[in-house]
Amino acid sequence: MQIHTRTLSTGQSLVIDTSMGVYGFSFNLNTSSSGTLLGDVIINGVSSSAVTLASGGATITANTPTSPLTGITLTCTGGTIDVILTVFI
Repeated sequence: MQIHTRTLSTGQSLVIDTSMGVYGFSFNLNTSSSGTLLGDVIINGVSSSAVTLASGGATITANTPTSPLTGITLTCTGGTIDVILTVFI
């Protein structure tokens, strides 16, 4: 297992696909930051469109390390977002 960290600034995106081997990630929006989360994730029943992120953060994990997350895009639309990725090798 490896842990990677990254900070997204305004206009930057992180696209997670199967080849990355990510089975979990956490993100935290810093003060006065905003972003969107789009992909194979259901949040409060919403999965077909981008979820607007205005504050706080979340942790998203795959069901098992043998089926990593895929098709997820986290975009920073203002300020900065800190991201921690957990990768299964």
